Amino acid sequence: MKFLAVIPAKMASTRLPRKNIRKLAGKSLLAWTVDVVLRSKCFSKIVVSSESDEILALADKLKVVGQKRPLSLAVDPAGCINVAQFVVSKLEDQGETYDYVAILMPTCPFKSSDDIKTSTAMIDGLRTGCVFSVSEFSHTPYNSLTIENGNLIPILPYKFGHKTQELPTAYRPNGAIFIMPTMILKKAKSLYPKPMRPYVMPEERSIDIDIENDMQLAEFMLSQQL
Repeated sequence: MKFLAVIPAKMASTRLPRKNIRKLAGKSLLAWTVDVVLRSKCFSKIVVSSESDEILALADKLKVVGQKRPLSLAVDPAGCINVAQFVVSKLEDQGETYDYVAILMPTCPFKSSDDIKTSTAMIDGLRTGCVFSVSEFSHTPYNSLTIENGNLIPILPYKFGHKTQELPTAYRPNGAIFIMPTMILKKAKSLYPKPMRPYVMPEERSIDIDIENDMQLAEFMLSQQL
């Protein structure tokens, strides 16, 4: 089976400018992901997709393929699924086909090569559906509230107020790994085509850098490992 890795790395970012090439412990977020993907040795091809010549030049330095995407795929409402579909389409135009596609986000720098190996092995044993990485909620979402007309309203009233130990364990997508058969990806409307199978990652490897505080947390976590 042939696996394709797609690493979406646009330059435009409203909440954390240039985040995909921000340095963490002296290494860009893009380099963190490229390094673990290369170490996993799971992929026939690794493609960094970006609208930015600067990021594509960095991909070349990291010894992976850079593919230019149109600006329309670097702004909302375009999502990672659209980017991956574009990458697959361009490769197929060149006569290249792959059985599975993994979308691996640079903003999740602490995923490991073992995470990638295990999740790709999981989907290789499935006939349908996708595998994506999740982590356990640190606080149960079943006690979440919204505000309507100045009043607090439980989002899930049938679960609200129960003891935590009485509630089912809940998981959230951590953004690190999404893998699906190419035929499913080509028709998908989102990153979550059914059936969805979980690859559970621990919280310490599940940080997703989206704002400055996330970067500071990642730097702190690394400092504690020294």
